[in-house]
This record gives sequence, C-alpha cells and structure tokens, in this order.
Amino acid sequence: MNADRLRDYMKKYELDVLVAATPENIMYTSGYWSLSQWTQLGTHVFTILSQENVRKPCLVVPIGEVDMVLDSPTMWVDDILPYSTFHMYVGEPLTESDRTLVQLRSKKNIPATGIEALTQTLKERNLDTCKLGIDEGYLSPQTFHQIKKCLPQVEIVEAYDLFREIRMVKTPEEIKLLRKSAEIDEMAISVALDFAQPGTTEEQLTREFNKTIVAHGAKPEFSVICFGNRSAYPGGLPTNKKLQKGDVIRFDVGCRYMFYNSDLARMGALGSVTDKHAKYYDAIRKGEERGIEELEPGVKASEIFHIIVDTVKKSGIPDFRRHHCGHGIGIEGYDLPLISPNDHTELEEGTVLCIEPPYYEIGFAGLQVEDTVVVTKKGVDFLSTLNREIRII
Repeated sequence: MNADRLRDYMKKYELDVLVAATPENIMYTSGYWSLSQWTQLGTHVFTILSQENVRKPCLVVPIGEVDMVLDSPTMWVDDILPYSTFHMYVGEPLTESDRTLVQLRSKKNIPATGIEALTQTLKERNLDTCKLGIDEGYLSPQTFHQIKKCLPQVEIVEAYDLFREIRMVKTPEEIKLLRKSAEIDEMAISVALDFAQPGTTEEQLTREFNKTIVAHGAKPEFSVICFGNRSAYPGGLPTNKKLQKGDVIRFDVGCRYMFYNSDLARMGALGSVTDKHAKYYDAIRKGEERGIEELEPGVKASEIFHIIVDTVKKSGIPDFRRHHCGHGIGIEGYDLPLISPNDHTELEEGTVLCIEPPYYEIGFAGLQVEDTVVVTKKGVDFLSTLNREIRII
C-alpha cells in the first residue's frame, strides 16, 4: 500500500476515515484476498483506515475466514475483527497458529453481520461523527443505505474512484511484483511457441501456456491465443482449429502473480508471413514504440493516445482507429489511467502502463504487440523484455 499517497489523498478530500470493500482494495490495504467475496456474492469484508493512523488499518472479515487470514502469506494487518457465526471445536495439542485462531474466534460480543461490525467499530473508536469515504464498488445500494442509516452523524462519500487514483502510482514492492508477473507471462509465451507445430490446436497451445503459468507460481487470468483468420477475434476463445503453414498466432495473455497482473501481446507465425502481415505489424509496432518514447511525468494519457494512433496511420495503416491504446495495470487488470482520447490524466512517476495499438481485420488477421512499462523521472523502465519481432516457427 502506498500509505503516504493514501494519507495525502485523505487530506486532500478531507476524509477522516477510508473504508475499502472491493476485493482489490481489500488486498491493497491489508494484503488479504477474501475467498468468500468470490464464492458468495454479497459477502462483506472491510478494511478501515483512519487518517491519523493510516499504516495500522483494521480488517473486518467473516469468522469462517479467520484461518485464511492467519495463513495468508501477504497479510500484514494485526487488527482483525471477525463477525458472524461458524462452529468449530477445540482439541489438543494446539500449535501457536491454532491458539491465535482460537483466541480470535473466542472474542466476546462478535457482531452478527459485516455492516454491524463496521459501524460498531467506528463507534467504539469515536469515528462516528467524522467524514468517511467508502469504497462503494462492491456494495449494493441497499447496503450503502443501511450503513448511512446506522451512522446518522457521519458524512459518507463514495470513494471507489478515489482508491483507483491512489493505486495509480505504484510502490517499489508493487513494481517488483508486476515485473515478476510479466516475466512469467513472457516465459509462458516462449514455451508455447516452442511447443507449436503444424497440427497443434488452439486448445492445446492454450493448455501449454497455462501449464507454464501455474508451474511458476502464478494463475492464468486470460489466454487469447488464436490462429490465422481467427486471430482477428479480439477475445477469441480457444478452439480445435489446427495450426497451418502461413498462419499467424496472436497472443494476448495475462496472469496474476501474488495478486498482481500482467497483460502482454506477441505474435508468432508458422513458416512465413505475407507482405501485408509484415507491413501492418510494423506499423502498429512503430506506434507502440513511439508512444512509449513519449511517456514521462506530466504527459497526459490522451496525448499518448493521439501520438500512437497518428504514428500507426503514418506508418502504413492510414484508416487506423482505436478506442484506447493501453491502460494502467496493478491489482486490477485495468488500473488508471486509460490511454484514450478522453482521459486527460497526467502521468506520474511510478505509474505502470500497458501500451498496445492492436489491429483486427475480420477475414485477414489480428496483429498485436503490447508491453508493460513503469514511468520514471526520465522516461520509462520496461517490465516486459521479450523480443517484439514476429517469431517464425
């Protein structure tokens, strides 16, 4: 968590308390990723952060998840507040971890619901007359209304977008995780291309890609791996289509390592490519490279978008059009900013971006190159390093 930036934004918006509620923001502020939030829609998990003590938040979780909280290798919060009911029994002998679990589960007056736990905690800590920003992204309107009803003297404002602003600038530790995620993604692309041969199906190549991701400690997030004409399908699902001579292979793939995402694109081809393939790929690659060259603190995302599109047009695809040419990346696959004509966010040092100007032509092919870079004082540092040439098999 970028604690200094978080505190600065709380001061900027005059927030005494900030509450995270979406899985991504819970992870960002506590290091804990809740299983129940993904398996049981509507499960409430909260991180409560006060401006006065932003580095020591408290975590509100269902009591049935306390063991997962204690086992989480990334969790760094000590103040854990369980709620609800989950029956377990205590035997002997007990390990130190067992005793901690029993102690947390044995707290008196455990609240029945997440909302009760949240509001009760704020009252106990004399934060029930403050200005509170709450991450509404995961909350239903009914839940949001219920929280307001329980805290009549609290001024509550929506803060999901605020969390996105805070998360836009990465800490060195986050950049390290993003670099590793990109490294695993690139390794899987290379292994898949080594595996590809005439007759290999999209499904087989996708399985090989995903196997490599898992073998290196990450989880597949998305795997768009398509051949030939099907490479023009932006989100194409793998099929039993067999790789044939002259087919291009488009990889638009990502994994999640320690909850941090990668999103990269590379091209392969069996045997050779046509002049049109080569010309159009060269154009989008020049657009990507030109856009990356112009990245620096203070430049607007919209300016980078226009630079990329204009470069692709001048380099060989005069009618090239795009709705965006990249995005931020972090705990979410799409962090701020969006490299689009309408996003005028100024880049800051520590912003991590995926830059991409893909070209999709139904009946011909999809061509794509995408890299991940971090904005530095003097330009960028590449987190992705895999060769950007079309790899001929």
